[in-house]
Amino acid sequence: MAKKLAGGSLAAHSPTDDLTPEAQLQKALYAATAWMVADAWAESIVDKLKSVTVSKFIDIIEEVRLAPTINGSNTKVGKIFTDILVVLNKMDPDVNIMEALKHEPKIFRALMNAYGVDDLETLKRLANIRGVANGSTSVPLLKLFERIGKIEPNDISGMEKGFKEVLNNFDTKKGGPDDAKRTGFNKSSGAYHEVIQIKDVIDSSTKALKGLQVKRIVRDANGNVVGERFYDLIVDENGVIKLIDSKAWSLSYIRSRLPNSMKPGAKGVDEANPGPLYRDIVNIRNLDRKEVIVWTFDKRASEIGEEGIFDMVFNAVEKNKEGLLKPLGIESEMEWEDFLNELPNKFQVEILEH
Repeated sequence: MAKKLAGGSLAAHSPTDDLTPEAQLQKALYAATAWMVADAWAESIVDKLKSVTVSKFIDIIEEVRLAPTINGSNTKVGKIFTDILVVLNKMDPDVNIMEALKHEPKIFRALMNAYGVDDLETLKRLANIRGVANGSTSVPLLKLFERIGKIEPNDISGMEKGFKEVLNNFDTKKGGPDDAKRTGFNKSSGAYHEVIQIKDVIDSSTKALKGLQVKRIVRDANGNVVGERFYDLIVDENGVIKLIDSKAWSLSYIRSRLPNSMKPGAKGVDEANPGPLYRDIVNIRNLDRKEVIVWTFDKRASEIGEEGIFDMVFNAVEKNKEGLLKPLGIESEMEWEDFLNELPNKFQVEILEH
């Protein structure tokens, strides 16, 4: 059953035939594993395979083979498994990736899903997150990979491009979400927050995922383009269509960034491209009757609370009244009061449990 490898055959790496029954079984496990993943073996990977319990990898492969993955075909599991190991090995040759994977099949399943979204490019980005490449098994990281690994093809059918964009938002240069407080990975924190929210929506009996990374053109009352808004998720919750901007903001960032994002030329935003809150408030006039804009925050925002954050939004709207009347097409004080009264129905804040 010896298979031809990139640098030789499995037999060259297997024990001799003069073995104890236990060693003979180990040899059979090597052969079985090679049979399942023998598309593109490399010498270094075979060597690593010898350093771990092969049966663990058979368990991993079997787990993935039996569950749908985003690549759409489990007949490719052997090649994908091999490709992933090659990629991971190149990320950090000094790390025993095989040892890390044997403990956490959910990591391999997640990487298979990333492979399926965009062949190897998304996989390479996700694999390079600090915590995967060094074999970390910290809780936040595993929570992330558990959710990615359980996302099925039908869950994101027609939304594969958006899902790829979510995964590509992980900032590999600044590390991954392997800090228990999740405060040091900047851009990755938003993607982490969004992946968890996507899976939570998928698992909900009252919500349906309708879009990922969806662009909307924001126009004022005269039809002029104010800017663009990209909503992380579009969710149908009991007939209400939520346009969700998934925020992973610390308390200090909420207090400083939220008011500034109301102004044209907000901090970090070009003068010709008003802040996201300003664009969302103007975009209210473009919403369908069942649509509502929702900003979601992780549990760090609980100290301020949903009502407290909404009050910050409301105060920012009132403070910028003069800059909003014309784009909203409001011509009287009564119309402005009506707009403020309707605001809680068209702009909402939610704090999630994670």
